[in-house]
This record gives sequence, structure tokens and C-alpha cells, in this order.
Amino acid sequence: MPNHVHIIWSINEAHELKNVQRDFMKYVAQQIKFDLLKNQPNVLPFFESNANDRQY
Repeated sequence: MPNHVHIIWSINEAHELKNVQRDFMKYVAQQIKFDLLKNQPNVLPFFESNANDRQY
């Protein structure tokens, strides 16, 4: 299935799982957006959001 990823990670005791997961998901989402902007900008409007804190 090309629409998901499995990750095995070990969290340093100084960090919380929820924060690591949040940062990872934000990073991945940004990279997908940057890739769409560069390679398929005509597709990006399909991902627009009505949320006040984000465009996509």
C-alpha cells in the first residue's frame, strides 16, 4: 500500500511520544506540500482547508 508508512522508533527519555509524533507528522506534511508546490501545483488546491489556522 503506497498510502501509509510504518515506523519503528525509540523515544529518548527527555522527549514525549506525543511531541515526537506531532513534529514528525508536521514535517512529513510540509515536505508533501513542498513537493506538490514544486512538481504538481495544479493538484494542491484539492487539499485546501477551511480551518482558520491553515491553508492546506
